[in-house]
Amino acid sequence: MSSPGHIAMLGPMGPAQIACLSSWRRSGLRTHFLHTEQQPLPRALWRIADRYDHIGPLGGFDTDCAARLGHLLEAAGSSHLSCLADQVTLNLWRYLPLLGAGTVLATAAAEVITAMESKTQQVELARACGFDVLPTRSFRSDDRESFSILPFPLVLRPDRASVDPSFKAEFVEDVGELGRFLGARGSDAPPVVAQPFVSGPNVVVHGARTGAGEMLPLQGYIGRLKNDGVTVMLEPWPLTEQLAQACRDFAQRARLVGVFHFDLLLDPRTDQVWFLEVNARLGGTTAKVYASGYDEPRALLWAFGLSKAPEAAADGGVPVVNRLAAARCAIRAIGGKGTPVDFPFPSRSAVFWRALRASLTFRDEVLRPLRPFGTIVFLSQYLR
Repeated sequence: MSSPGHIAMLGPMGPAQIACLSSWRRSGLRTHFLHTEQQPLPRALWRIADRYDHIGPLGGFDTDCAARLGHLLEAAGSSHLSCLADQVTLNLWRYLPLLGAGTVLATAAAEVITAMESKTQQVELARACGFDVLPTRSFRSDDRESFSILPFPLVLRPDRASVDPSFKAEFVEDVGELGRFLGARGSDAPPVVAQPFVSGPNVVVHGARTGAGEMLPLQGYIGRLKNDGVTVMLEPWPLTEQLAQACRDFAQRARLVGVFHFDLLLDPRTDQVWFLEVNARLGGTTAKVYASGYDEPRALLWAFGLSKAPEAAADGGVPVVNRLAAARCAIRAIGGKGTPVDFPFPSRSAVFWRALRASLTFRDEVLRPLRPFGTIVFLSQYLR
C-alpha cells in the first residue's frame, strides 16, 4: 500500500495542472505527474513535479493501461490520483483494483460523474434546488412541429457528451437553422438539449465538499469577457444568500465530493442568474481562481483529508485574466470577427478596451514573474 502524502495528476499539461502541482507542493505533499500528451516536456522541465512520467496518449483505456498506471503509481509511492477528464476518470474507477492496493481517486464518485453528465438531470435537480432555470426542451430531427416552442436564438448541447461526442455546443439563429442542424445528424441521433440563448457574463461559483457532507465557503466570480463562449477574465463577485443556498443544496443532494464549480449566466436585462451546468471536478477556471487567491487545488486535498482547509481569499480575491486569450479577443475585435457567443457582443470597441484594461491591470492566471517556472512550462506547451 502506498504511503500517504503523495498525490498524482493524470492528463495533459495546462494551466489547471500547473496550478495543482504548484499548490500541492506548497501544501507539503510530494507530487507525481503522469503526462498524457504526444510529446514529453523537455527534460529540464520535469521538475514541475517531484516525479514526472511521460505515458503518451491513453487511447483505448484497458486493463493493460490500468496496470501500467498502477505500476507507475506504486513506483512513485503515490497514494492519491486526480484527473480533470470525466471519461478518463470513469475508466480509472472501472479499473481501480488494478491501480494498486490502497490507491484513492481524488475525484467525484463514478455514479456522481455519470449522473452529472446528463444536462437534463442537472436542469431538473437545479430547478428543485431553487435555481432560476432557462426553458429547456429536447429535440430530434422529427420534432419539427415543436421547434417554435422556445424563443430563438437557441443554444444546443448534447444531453450526454459520452453518448453524443459529435459536438459540444451549437448556436442556432432560427427554426430553419435548427432544422438543418438536426437533419444533418440523422433520425437515429440522440436528442439535443435546447435552451434560449442569453448574452451576458458568466458567473462561476467554486466550492468543495467532503464525503461526510462538510463544505467550504463558496467563492463567487464573474467573467465579463468571453471568447467563443470561453471565459477570459474573472473578478470576485459577491453571492446572494439565496444563490449560495441553491448551490449548497445542489451539492448535498447530488452528493458531490471533492471540488466543483457551477457555471451560471447573469442576464443583463433582468439581473437574473440562470443555471447552466455544474462540473464536479477541477476545470477551466481552476488556474484563474488559484491566481485570484482561492486555492482550489488545496481545497481538493482538504476534501480527501490530505490537508487543512485553504484560507479564504482576502477581499474575495483579485481580478485575473488570461492575457494570451485577451490578446486574441482584442485582435478579433479589430478584425470584426466576433460571434454571438462572445461577450460583450456586438460592440467591438467594448471587447477591445475591456481586453486591454484587463491585460494591463489584472493578474495573469499563468504568466506570473514571481513564479517563473510554471510560466516557462506553460509557454513550452503553448508555443509548440
